[in-house]
This record gives sequence, C-alpha cells and structure tokens, in this order.
Amino acid sequence: MTKLGPPQQSSQREMERGDDRDSYRIGYKKPPLHSRFKKGTSGNPRGRKKQVEGRDIRQSVLQAFLREITIREGDQARNVPKIVALIECVLTDALRGDAKAKILAYSIANQLGVLTFKDEIKFNLDALSPEEKDHVDKSLEILRSNSEVMKSA
Repeated sequence: MTKLGPPQQSSQREMERGDDRDSYRIGYKKPPLHSRFKKGTSGNPRGRKKQVEGRDIRQSVLQAFLREITIREGDQARNVPKIVALIECVLTDALRGDAKAKILAYSIANQLGVLTFKDEIKFNLDALSPEEKDHVDKSLEILRSNSEVMKSA
C-alpha cells in the first residue's frame, strides 16, 4: 500500500514551462505571487470611511418635532408642526375619557404655564342661573385644588 504525499502545489504546466517559481511553494501563509499586495500599495485603497461629525441630538429631535404635517379634520386640511398634532391627539384622548391622557395633558399644560393665570379674569356670572353658578364655583374649586396637588408633586 502506497501513501499519498502532500498535493503538489505547482501545476504540470509550470513545470513544463521551466519557471523558476518551482522553488516557491504555495501554502499556509504563502499566497500565490500574483495575488499578493504590491509593494507600496495599500491593501485598502479607499481607506476607512470617514465618520460623520458628532450630531447634536437635541437639535435633531427639535427639527423632528417642528417638521410640519397635514391634519385633516372633516373636509378641512391644515399644516401644523408634529408637536402640535401630538398635543392635540393627547387632548382628544383626554376628552374621550382616557385617564393617562388626562394626566399627561394636565402635566404638559402645567409645565408650559398654561394653567397659571397672570391676569385676573373676571366673569359676568349674572346671566347664569343659580344652578350654573354652583357648577362654575365647584369647577373652580376643583381646578385650584388640582393645581395645589400638582405643585406639591
């Protein structure tokens, strides 16, 4: 039984041509001469991609919120910034009875100072019935107590 030796890397044609490459054996860590990197030439000619300069995330988020979209209400369409559309959606959900939307809408209004009155508003309650006056008084009392609770939180 004859053992086969390692495969010969040089081909029969190269041997017939009489190339002096026979002394160079192709194998592990010995690539063919024609596919080696040429002297003085980079293996990565285009180089590493340039990194994008540091983006200002705050500016990107601001631009995203201020980009306008079209809102359709019935037959009418209007362009508003996305942040306004988002707040309108929260208010709509709050008015439909969503408890989390109510809390969020109240929180947004409070943080923006919408609920703080700098000017004293005077109402003419003479045109209201006594029942309506009681309803207004109770509503104002609830608003005042809620604003005190939110300030302490």
